[in-house]
Amino acid sequence: MLNLGPFPGVVKGEPVSRISGEVYDVDNETLDVLDEFEGKWFYREDVLLGNGSKAAMYFLSSEVPCERYSVIGSGNWMDHPVSEDKY
Repeated sequence: MLNLGPFPGVVKGEPVSRISGEVYDVDNETLDVLDEFEGKWFYREDVLLGNGSKAAMYFLSSEVPCERYSVIGSGNWMDHPVSEDKY
């Protein structure tokens, strides 16, 4: 998980830490709206949760220059202090 400034971003790859987050039950129409909102910077993919269920998760696109952002080692955006990183 990276600190993009006003929000986090997750890079798909070898797990570095467990990611904490919230899961919402939404319909396909809402997912389409979210896909459009996230735009070219994120893509949605199904992931397996710790309890064995599946959920959709947004990952950073390869177009995002990840090396310029700091890592959130805890995997919990809410526990991460606000920084000067900018998207």
